[in-house]
Amino acid sequence: MGKWSLDLTKYAEAKKKQLTDVRKAVATILYTDIVKRTPVDTGRARGNWQITVGHDDTAQIERLCKEGDTSSMVLAETEKIKVTGDEKIYIHNNLPYITMLEFGGYPKEVKKGTYVKGQGYVIKSEGGYSKRAPHGMVGVAMTNMTARIRRAIRKAAENE
Repeated sequence: MGKWSLDLTKYAEAKKKQLTDVRKAVATILYTDIVKRTPVDTGRARGNWQITVGHDDTAQIERLCKEGDTSSMVLAETEKIKVTGDEKIYIHNNLPYITMLEFGGYPKEVKKGTYVKGQGYVIKSEGGYSKRAPHGMVGVAMTNMTARIRRAIRKAAENE
């Protein structure tokens, strides 16, 4: 009977890198989607989205991110994703009103609205929800995660 052996170390390392690449790609796609879905009033809510690996962070950052200004912020944050194993990747926003922006809770009948220079008072919510993100940002971004994950896996497999 013949005898043979196979070193699976290289194969395992390649698969580990592939999985790491997929995790980073999914986190990047999800983060980008959440940021782009976050309504801009002052830019503070959009600018406060952060990524950390291995630990949550409760800090608020004073970064403003206006409507067409997301690319550099997204690039800077996603470059922080240094995953080497199975560490958790956190996407978080620590502003006190981010939960209300995600799940609603604004007054159902807005009396005055928000003052916008050149426009006067503008009503930006309806039925307790932001008009710009009536279904939230994170929940909507998570809804299509299966399709995003499949795309990331295909892309990683093509790079083998």
